[in-house]
Amino acid sequence: MYLAPYLDASGNITGVCYSIADADQWTCRDNTGTLISTPSGLNSAFPAAVHEYCAAAAITDYNGNVGLTRTPCTYGHSLGFPVNFGTRVYMNFMNDVVPGIWDGHNYAFERGLVKCFDFASNSACVGFTNDLSNMNIPYTLFQDPTSPSCIWANGDSGAGQTQNFDAYTGGACGASGSRILMSSYIEPGSTCAPVSYGTLKINSPTTYATAKVTLLSASGQTLGIAQQTFNGSREVD
Repeated sequence: MYLAPYLDASGNITGVCYSIADADQWTCRDNTGTLISTPSGLNSAFPAAVHEYCAAAAITDYNGNVGLTRTPCTYGHSLGFPVNFGTRVYMNFMNDVVPGIWDGHNYAFERGLVKCFDFASNSACVGFTNDLSNMNIPYTLFQDPTSPSCIWANGDSGAGQTQNFDAYTGGACGASGSRILMSSYIEPGSTCAPVSYGTLKINSPTTYATAKVTLLSASGQTLGIAQQTFNGSREVD
């Protein structure tokens, strides 16, 4: 079974999505356990959990031993827990890239692969790709506590058994500078937006024929509040 957090448009965890072996799809539930709609882009961004390996064909090695070779593909085997960063979720998978057999034995090199899904856009993360080069059988992903946009990966073996990658590009951390989410350090705009007012006053000029004020949202939309006219004291209550 795969597990991935279900995130809202602000990156808050509001549920969980899961894929059971051979179910060939993802299912999501909210924090109460109630079934909710699965994001339409999730099944195409993340492979579902399956037991089967990729398509195979019989071959013969140099000693006449018959075995199988498999076509490279991404299949449903994932270890460890996903990492969520902002509205994105990262999961590691394995590519079955068995090149052939050796003395009658299948030689398996299951290359690591990281995939990313963005709940904000309901699609695979734009511009992100990472194959975890030289890593055999990926185990875990871990977000760097000192650099949130840097994610570490660990696998079973290979020259790239432990490596890191940038959460936006998939390249090595630091290759394009460090990134931080400003929402981690400042309040969101809605928190700082005024929700009411006491009195508006015109300090200058002090002499005019008439003056009115219309209240709009930050995006220039009307708020459903009637236009107000300043009184003789140059104020609107």
